[in-house]
Amino acid sequence: MASLGMLGSAMVDEIEAHMGWASPTVAQSAWALQRLNDGYDRFLKGKVPGTQRFHDWLFMYPYSTITVWPTMTGAASGAPTYAAPTSTVTSAAAMFYSSMIGHSVAFTTGATSYTITSYTSSTVVGVSGDASGEADGDVLTVTANGLYSLPTDFGGMSDEPVYAYASGASLPDFGHTSLRTIYRRMRDSSTAGDPLRWALEPKVRVAAAVQGWWLRVDPVPGTARTVILPYRVEVTALTDAAVYPVAPIEHHRTILQCGKAAAEQQQTHSIGPEELRAQEMMAESIAFDAQMYSNAGTIQSMYDADSGLEA
Repeated sequence: MASLGMLGSAMVDEIEAHMGWASPTVAQSAWALQRLNDGYDRFLKGKVPGTQRFHDWLFMYPYSTITVWPTMTGAASGAPTYAAPTSTVTSAAAMFYSSMIGHSVAFTTGATSYTITSYTSSTVVGVSGDASGEADGDVLTVTANGLYSLPTDFGGMSDEPVYAYASGASLPDFGHTSLRTIYRRMRDSSTAGDPLRWALEPKVRVAAAVQGWWLRVDPVPGTARTVILPYRVEVTALTDAAVYPVAPIEHHRTILQCGKAAAEQQQTHSIGPEELRAQEMMAESIAFDAQMYSNAGTIQSMYDADSGLEA
């Protein structure tokens, strides 16, 4: 069954056709893509037409998970392989988590550490630099300090994180506090345990990358725990390729129309029919999102009423 969804490449094609470019040049395709992203940015902001209000799209707030871990050790399975500028490190048993990105993995024999730059699996990570000289079977250590790398699309916490169920464990509430409070507590105690407090801490700014974030917890975990993470997505630009927008398919043509309106305004420097249609479609998308996807939506309310359960 064919999907009603529109790929970024198809949206660019539509804008090119709207401009009358049957055989667009590379520059024209780049221009069309820029106008599409202008429209995508406008859509994601969710400005309600004719007002100064903004709609909060529910699809921008996924729930994910993150693992907070204690100091982890393992043994290298084979010598690391190097493909500039990074090396692949393999552990004989599971010891790695995606939240380790930005931390160092240390090889005991050579007393050498390498920064983890990518996560493949619980036994395989990528590290910066040439680690091919490290020995097979060497002891690997990733030291916990209460910092955990948040997803690359993290754009802010949307609610309080909470521990996932862990069989046999009675886990505490996990509350927000200030970084200063956590640093003061770390100064006064190094006792490990299930974290009780969390705060967001910005990573060191890298000019070529979007701002990254750590989850800072206190105390440092004594056991690996899964935390349910509610957050707002930091959306990346669309490309002229087989990629979908972050929005559900019901909104894809609204995004395209916002792109057409951006092209119209860039070309004519005035508000025309494409802009008026974009405003209509934005209002439709906002109403659809509010009714069909929000917890206050008609269908959700019906289910809550029928079940007799508290929403």
